[in-house]
Amino acid sequence: MSLKKKFVLTSLTVMVTGALIGVVLLFSSGSLILKNNLDSEPVWQPRTISEIYEPFDSIKTDLNDYIWPTDITNIMTSAFGEFRSTHFHAGIDISTRGQIGASVFASRDGYIEQIGVSPFGYGKYILMRHKDGYATLYAHLDRFDESIEDRVYDYQNLVGQYSVTMNFGPGEFPYKQGEIIGRSGSTGSGPPHIHFEIRDTNNNPLNPKLGKQINIINDTMPPIFNRLAAIPVNVQSFVNDRITPITVAAIAIRPGEYVVENPIKASGKIGLAVDVHDRNNDTWYRHGIYAMEFFLEDSVLYSLYYDRIPIEQRHQIRLHYDHHLLTTGRGRFRKLFIEEGNALPLYSQRTHGSGIIDTGDFPPGIYNFRIVAYDIAGNTSTLSGKIELTVSPLQIPIEQNPDITNKPQRLISDTRLNIETEVIRDMLLVNITHPEFVDASQPLIVRNRNYNLTIPVHYRRGLMHQYRVQLQSQSESTLLFQYLYNDTVYTHTETIYSIRPDKTGEIHIDNGNLIISYDYGSVYYPIHFMVSRIENDGDYYYSFSSTSLVLDEGIRFSIKTPDALEPFNRSIVYTRTGARWNTHGSTRVYENKTLTGFSRRLFNDIKTAVDTTAPSISNVIVDGNRNMRLRFRLNDDETGIDHSSLKIKLNDELIIGRYDPDLSMVIYRSRKPLPPGTYDLSITVGDRAGNTTSYNRTLTIR
Repeated sequence: MSLKKKFVLTSLTVMVTGALIGVVLLFSSGSLILKNNLDSEPVWQPRTISEIYEPFDSIKTDLNDYIWPTDITNIMTSAFGEFRSTHFHAGIDISTRGQIGASVFASRDGYIEQIGVSPFGYGKYILMRHKDGYATLYAHLDRFDESIEDRVYDYQNLVGQYSVTMNFGPGEFPYKQGEIIGRSGSTGSGPPHIHFEIRDTNNNPLNPKLGKQINIINDTMPPIFNRLAAIPVNVQSFVNDRITPITVAAIAIRPGEYVVENPIKASGKIGLAVDVHDRNNDTWYRHGIYAMEFFLEDSVLYSLYYDRIPIEQRHQIRLHYDHHLLTTGRGRFRKLFIEEGNALPLYSQRTHGSGIIDTGDFPPGIYNFRIVAYDIAGNTSTLSGKIELTVSPLQIPIEQNPDITNKPQRLISDTRLNIETEVIRDMLLVNITHPEFVDASQPLIVRNRNYNLTIPVHYRRGLMHQYRVQLQSQSESTLLFQYLYNDTVYTHTETIYSIRPDKTGEIHIDNGNLIISYDYGSVYYPIHFMVSRIENDGDYYYSFSSTSLVLDEGIRFSIKTPDALEPFNRSIVYTRTGARWNTHGSTRVYENKTLTGFSRRLFNDIKTAVDTTAPSISNVIVDGNRNMRLRFRLNDDETGIDHSSLKIKLNDELIIGRYDPDLSMVIYRSRKPLPPGTYDLSITVGDRAGNTTSYNRTLTIR
């Protein structure tokens, strides 16, 4: 069993030249330096509605001029705009019934502007440009048309690697609509299928099924509602007397009609979210809907249409879905409200705050709500229910502050009491668990340098009492909690940090062992988080606690490797945003033994480690006839294979094999017969830490 110890950040020296701005992260035995660049820093302004929607005001192509890009099936397995862990699905996926080698046609007259080859992402793809400036993209191909394949093979040999990107002029590879440009495969992402996109002149993906010749799916099935979530969005919000989100089942009455059985009781500001999907007649695959509307009585509070996704903002999917429900494993719920910072052009030019129900705007009573989901074939489903709007309990005066004068004080950590804190949006959720049942609703006193609050119990569940604290958008706030229990005042401190979009700063943590820097516009809205250092069996990592992980322009980090971690030239950064640690791209700075990098997400955890174990090459199989085939496995259990380092040589002549990371396998097929004889085969490969391994053998071609 591993031994883990948590060191909570505490306030220490702050060194500032001029005005104090930006984020403050304070670490035990550390200090902080902030940038003072008010004179040079541009004035940050949130995106206006016109700035968000103007690039998407019209579709300037004839969508009926595009055809379905294959003849193997007309079955769609994934729709446009669906959830992916880091982005919206930018096209549609077409089933090839598990086959490789199906014909892929040019959907429209045009020329091939770009091809790409990679073990990841799109795999082998083609981008075609059309006469009106719009483009189509065809991905996960097994191979290109033969003339393109020859050019790619020559270029791969020239640069000495499998992964390449090539651009072409209008006259090099023109194709007419319906001509074969490639064959389907499973490169980049399996199983075998065709990924197809339409892009506008700014490279923004457009819903292909808006075109009549693309929307040929056999679909008479309405969308399916699974669950509804009701979400308190500020500290004065309650749902069914709870202060955290609730989820309820959507009950099917008949196809296309669903209800929530019991009224939802709500007070304060409340947002709804739904777990909904669609299907078509020819597949059991679940896929996404096309549009949705949310009505309170007869008023439309929110609308959604998946017509076009902005390529630069498609990672905002974590603003479109409820991040807290997603990261706590409760499901993918599309929010029916638009929170601050959301710059997606999906909501019919509705402003931030649209869709949120503020019970202060309505007389108390029971109201009908209705959510309508549409698929692009015209099928609809409706989820109906009732919501009871009431006065927030926090508007009712609470009991007098408890008298804590002359009471003995103890740290909560030294007792059988337990305190847990969690940041949700701009709130801090505080859970205090008692060793025995406590009937009294004991308030919590919260102090910092700006305020002194007495907070009532917001929710009780068994031995646990729950409280919420409104967080301020200030750089750093150290909160002192005081809790009277059994005639003793139990105390606990917690430091909360904030990044604001209108500030620039550089954060020195743990005596500069970790530095985070950010510019104005780094975040979409003020985000709040806590930081601690977790020690584990003599090792440690920095842990960021927040449910607001999505960044706009992103942050830069610099992390120093511990002196005991040697050799430095094999060090690497790991970050974790879920259950797994993954390597994170970084650059080694040898002068001060630091690793630097960039991130568009605020990771949960970050650490450095050293990898001195070389990858392995195994199961090498050679078909020794003149049309030689070669395959072998690559494996690295630590930092992973660096596919760009792979070199295969036959008698010192470089040959290019295809790396499939899903199978951990490399496959090579000779493009022309080899002369009979004896050949020397050599294979070298490295991992992401720079360790290399090699394999050599002599083979005979008959």
